[in-house]
Amino acid sequence: MTSWLAISLGRLMETLVHEGVVVTGTDEGGLPRHLLLTVRSVGEGAATVWWSLLPLDRYTRPTRQTARCDPTMTLSDWLRETTRIVPEAAVMGVPISWRRRDTRPLAKLGWLGDGIGRFLAATVRDWRVWAWVVMIPIVAWMVARDDPEFARDIATALSWIPAIVLPVALGVLVLAIGLAGLAHSFSGIGVWAPHRTHLRADEIAARIGPVAAIAATQATDAGSAPPRWSVVSPDAPLSLLAGSSVLIWPHSMEGQPLVMSVARPPAHDWRHGEVRVTQARLGSTRRPQTQRLPEKTRLNDSCHKSLGRGIAHVLVVPRPVWAAGVRRPTSTWIPREDDPTIGYQEHELTARVVAFTQPHTPALRGSAPAAAQARIDGITEELGALTSDVVYRIENSALFDDTVPLTREFSLLLMRWEDELAHATPSALERLAMELRLAFDTARQHAEAVGLNHLPRTARAKAERAVKAAQLAVDAATDGEREAASTQLARLLDGIALHYLPGSAEARRMIGDSLHQLREAP
Repeated sequence: MTSWLAISLGRLMETLVHEGVVVTGTDEGGLPRHLLLTVRSVGEGAATVWWSLLPLDRYTRPTRQTARCDPTMTLSDWLRETTRIVPEAAVMGVPISWRRRDTRPLAKLGWLGDGIGRFLAATVRDWRVWAWVVMIPIVAWMVARDDPEFARDIATALSWIPAIVLPVALGVLVLAIGLAGLAHSFSGIGVWAPHRTHLRADEIAARIGPVAAIAATQATDAGSAPPRWSVVSPDAPLSLLAGSSVLIWPHSMEGQPLVMSVARPPAHDWRHGEVRVTQARLGSTRRPQTQRLPEKTRLNDSCHKSLGRGIAHVLVVPRPVWAAGVRRPTSTWIPREDDPTIGYQEHELTARVVAFTQPHTPALRGSAPAAAQARIDGITEELGALTSDVVYRIENSALFDDTVPLTREFSLLLMRWEDELAHATPSALERLAMELRLAFDTARQHAEAVGLNHLPRTARAKAERAVKAAQLAVDAATDGEREAASTQLARLLDGIALHYLPGSAEARRMIGDSLHQLREAP
């Protein structure tokens, strides 16, 4: 069974039988809460659910509650009807203990032993304890070397260690281990943790956070993956190709093209921020090679070892069939969409990608397809709105800095669109519009990811204050507040003095106050 797997809040309750589920959300007061639940059984028209809301403090023990619901009800509907928390994410495959906490003396003794065990473990991990263990014998040896009487006292004390000290220490250790075992036997409601009783609420949140983030990223990537039989820029990051397969031709168009599939690791894999890349030559009988690469790696860089001379074209293709192995040597091939048992010939795939760059008759040139023009209009409209937003310009300055590779690629493609609009073929313009949308989304995502970290380290503190001043100027209710905030913003921007950030006058225009000239910073 997969552990710590992110699930949708629209999942049916009948699919969660005997699964440990943790739901994170907020209560009516906006405080973060964690809810544990398990569907114990499903009968005719009803399902029995055990659930417990973890308390806010570490001293209150959670209590198990039982509810009955319709098995076809979704998890979000059940949470809305039964609890008062607003769910944000859900994870199943969590090892939950539903044993009620025992209050008998033996159980209390077990919890005492568990506390002793934790204290001993913390003591062993403390470097200061080991420093004393090393220093005391050294100091005793140095003193005993000059004082024979002290040396005899030390020898007498050491003679007691095998007879008394070691048995007592061993007995305390065995007792602590035994009592800690009792504590686990009488453990209450919670999420199991290795070598401990339960995970704390903050530890549960720390585990769920990356899992939910990866699931959200997978959903986003699945929705924005490039369409099949489209051309992708060689400089595109691997994250935009997650869930897709591509065919890559080298610059010379000689030799077998490279088949590559990009996939994200499972949600329960903690090595997030990476993608799994599988690649092999088209028609090769060798097993494909698989490696993990950072999701920000460019496609051109990931193929450097295989192609060496760079990439000429990248075509999104159906999922390939990889070579099986040595005993039954098969080849890597691309199945047809109408008949998956038959593969495309190499010349057919080459003809598809050459069609995008093959010159056409002049009669077909000079008119952009409606879909391509609409895509470009959407890009320019979004870019114009972001450019006129002074807060966004400062917070995500990498989108406006042409020294950033992704931003430079988008700017070059935009200039290429203007140059080729009058003479390029409709198919070439359609392909270029798709590349422009992909480049713009990539540059914007990168800029929003790095944020103020794109700025020089010495300018980040001023930039943070500039963002606050700009936000205050935009939201000011009176002219006096707007003037004061604009003046402070001008000083900060002039102090930073970066070419890709708005200047004083430009910031004034963006804020909408054109009545006064900004005073120069002293």
